[in-house]
Amino acid sequence: MEKQNTPNGEETWNGANIAHINSSIPNLVATKLIREDERDFWAEVYFETLKQRRRQGRISYKPTFEQFAAEMVTAVSIVGPRYYGDNISDYKCKVRSAWRQVGVSVDQCE
Repeated sequence: MEKQNTPNGEETWNGANIAHINSSIPNLVATKLIREDERDFWAEVYFETLKQRRRQGRISYKPTFEQFAAEMVTAVSIVGPRYYGDNISDYKCKVRSAWRQVGVSVDQCE
């Protein structure tokens, strides 16, 4: 990919908006996780992932997918007990698996 600038001075990669490229991968991960019976849980996990970044002052222009994936696993640790008690290891594995399915290198399940 080649970095370019639009006539308005916005950065693009081969003519595609950076935010659009970067947001589509986490959104694809979310679609792999969300099932009707667990929709509220996964929506809260996704939102918690975004909130963690803000609370810790780590909102950055270009976080890596690996960072976002790790933070999503942490969000399962925060949200999971309210839904499933201590039985959240399978949900952490689901997050890791979904990220691997879209080509992001993450740790294997414990």
